[in-house]
Amino acid sequence: MFQSSERSLILFIFQLPPPVHGVAMVNQRIQNSAIINETFQCEYINLTGANSINDIDRFQPDKVIKGFRVYWQTLKALVLSSVHLVYITPSPKGFSFYRDVLLILMIKIFRKKIVLHLHGQGMISFAKHWQRWLCEVIFRKTHVIHLSDRLFEDICFVRSTYVRHTLANGIPDYYKDHQYDGENKLRILFLAALMESKGPLTLLKAVNILKEKVQANLEIWLVGNMWKESFQQTLIDYVKEHQLGQVVHFLGPKFDEDKWAIFSKADLYVLPTEQECFPLTILEAMQFELPVISTFEGAIPEIIDDGQTGFLVPAKNPEALAKKISLFLENPDLLKTMGVAGRKKFLENYTLEKFETRLRDMLSEILSS
Repeated sequence: MFQSSERSLILFIFQLPPPVHGVAMVNQRIQNSAIINETFQCEYINLTGANSINDIDRFQPDKVIKGFRVYWQTLKALVLSSVHLVYITPSPKGFSFYRDVLLILMIKIFRKKIVLHLHGQGMISFAKHWQRWLCEVIFRKTHVIHLSDRLFEDICFVRSTYVRHTLANGIPDYYKDHQYDGENKLRILFLAALMESKGPLTLLKAVNILKEKVQANLEIWLVGNMWKESFQQTLIDYVKEHQLGQVVHFLGPKFDEDKWAIFSKADLYVLPTEQECFPLTILEAMQFELPVISTFEGAIPEIIDDGQTGFLVPAKNPEALAKKISLFLENPDLLKTMGVAGRKKFLENYTLEKFETRLRDMLSEILSS
């Protein structure tokens, strides 16, 4: 590990909450990390431009103003401080991509070591023609952290020379004992933004397939913010049309203790997502000893051991999802067996302490290179 009589100064430029989403929460934990802050001198600049979760992919004039503020704060830090390394979490697409490109180009003028920690996907489809040339420029002679080796594909078109690293996310352990109330029901939890790409409609369709034989033994909890009113109405209409009102419950967003209480009462976590990188909610489910059914997207096949800590199904396939849910209805002992295996894997690989320690060692190695 890198050793120095003086702690190296790292400038962290990343999104912080609000709004609350996975990347922002990971970054906030870095900002609050004793392991990171005791090893390095740290300065932090908030890259967040969105005012709410619904604004993330939208262009808004005040995002431009916030962007210029970030440039100014970064320029001051580079000029007035002896920055040894700059750590950035760039956006892979949209308006934020161009904002971050300009920021990285400015930092490159000062010839600082740069770490690009990629938390999102979509660069390979977004970057066409001259955007790919921009990617070649910004990635050249940097260090790039991927959440998983599977996510390297998103920048496989980049030919520039850069150093590649892999670092899985980690989260605090909020585990509480399960709080069963004695009813003989399988409680399925979906906890994510209620947007189409997360797959809540796929879950409802799977429940509809099962309802004739298991309706009395099944309960679905949909937890999260509605992304768009039109899609919210689609979900509500589907529940009404197929008479699932006794089974499906919309519980709204839950945070902190309310969120952990929901996890502690659920039996199974289902996230039939169509597009994903490294969902932290799967780690949260694993720490609460919940088996997980999810898809083959992003890093998920590395997190879930198919057939051991849960099951993987193709996205947009309610029939396959229904079959896997049926396995838990027919073999309830699987809930405990897979749940215990999932928590064991969480403790071995995905705790916050392990994440912070690995990040510290990675940054130390980069500084000494």
